Amino acid sequence: RSRMRLIKKLAANHEDVIHDVAYDFYGKRLATCSSDRTIRVWDLGPQNEWICSEQWTAHTASILRLDWSHPEFGQVIASCSDDRTVCIWEESHVQGVRKWRLRQKLHDARQSVVDVCFAPRHYGLKLVTCSEDGTSRIYEAANVTNLSEWRLVESLAGIHATAASWNVSRYDAPMLVFGCRDGTLRWVSWNEAAKHWDELHKVDAHGSKPIHDVKWAPCLGRSYHIVASAGMDGRVC
Repeated sequence: RSRMRLIKKLAANHEDVIHDVAYDFYGKRLATCSSDRTIRVWDLGPQNEWICSEQWTAHTASILRLDWSHPEFGQVIASCSDDRTVCIWEESHVQGVRKWRLRQKLHDARQSVVDVCFAPRHYGLKLVTCSEDGTSRIYEAANVTNLSEWRLVESLAGIHATAASWNVSRYDAPMLVFGCRDGTLRWVSWNEAAKHWDELHKVDAHGSKPIHDVKWAPCLGRSYHIVASAGMDGRVC
């Protein structure tokens, strides 16, 4: 019988609530974000200790979520905030010193941006955001070698999503699932012929209570998909 055990406690030293923590692709780096408006990046040291390699003030209000891109595109983090922006950060090396730099600030949202999620690598360097203004937006890097250039490729109005997750299967059309403020899960899929996103399904999952998070499981050869959602009703569906 397998057992889970606590192997490490990390004194993150943020000065306020920590809203999110994310591993990089290899599980050897961590990023944390907080209401103290900072991001901290942690590297796994030779003695399996977590070392804070850099911290910086990233937004002008609470930072709610962050995500790492696939390493094929470099060391890139996207963060979103109550200040209504999404920031794209890239780690560069200058004279042997690593430094995280702001490459672009996306400011199309009219209210807080509550989630940000990079697409799987085979979709290219894309990300989806969810905002309290009711619109979810999909962005694409115009040039993966110059992350200061991003274009808004789709605005999905009226979804009122609080969380999003990509279908990671490379054998399906691009798909997203959104967890929404009204407790519903909504699936959308890219329609290649019509060149736009179509809604596939809408399910009342949490009885009108807002959904806090949603994740699309890897398919691993299954003939069906699995999605899990966590709601303010105290349930996981």
